Amino acid sequence: LECKGAECRVDTVRVVDVGGRFYEYVRPSCVEQAFYNGAKKISQKERHWPAVCANPSLPVALGACCLSNKHESIYYNTEATLEGNEYDGERTTFSTAEARCAESGKVTCDYDIITLDGFKSGYHWTDEPCKILVKVNEYGYVASWHLPSDLG
Repeated sequence: LECKGAECRVDTVRVVDVGGRFYEYVRPSCVEQAFYNGAKKISQKERHWPAVCANPSLPVALGACCLSNKHESIYYNTEATLEGNEYDGERTTFSTAEARCAESGKVTCDYDIITLDGFKSGYHWTDEPCKILVKVNEYGYVASWHLPSDLG
């Protein structure tokens, strides 16, 4: 099937309408690499809420756009907005989020808070790098440890 209109702008879908019938897309269970290059920090609605590292090539977060990058701004309370989402709860890759911010004259940023409707939640891309470390206990058990740039 060829995409039409807004369908062509998304990285993944959740529900598809085919001839008046709706189908839910469920991403196949798979194993993804625990370590990858170029990890980016993704955050929830507010800066002090949990943040983790994410693979920028996977559609796992929403965009977050600011008027300017916090590090270049004189403002300390950087507020972000959602820009160009094609559907509620859409998840994009980092490059799609970055492009949509640019289309509205904004940039991705490490925001303090993002303006959302009260019921919406989820993670949002930031432009901050993120470290993925490994820890091994005395029994040889291995775990990954995400270290966002503002904590490292």
